[in-house]
Amino acid sequence: MSGKLSPDNSVFLKATLTNPVNGTFINDATVKVNIYDSDNVLVAGTWPQTLVYVSASDGIYQLTLDPIAGLVIGDKYRVQFFSTDPTLLLADCDLTVKATNRVC
Repeated sequence: MSGKLSPDNSVFLKATLTNPVNGTFINDATVKVNIYDSDNVLVAGTWPQTLVYVSASDGIYQLTLDPIAGLVIGDKYRVQFFSTDPTLLLADCDLTVKATNRVC
């Protein structure tokens, strides 16, 4: 799971899902994400957002969000991914991400 937060820029999020029991890629899950500030409050926007499966990939899901209002450079945010697949296998992952200036 990965993502970078940068004020005034779009946000790209990516997740690769594998079955923890047998290691196979999961290509038919529903993957969603929430982003929280340091006070554990959802940032501005509509949440959760759904990541889209990348066709013919090995378990890759991604999402590009419009710029998120109110992100502050240097502040830390919690990016919470959660998913289910048709066999009801559940997965959760939280990342702490620091908002930074985007450098080309």
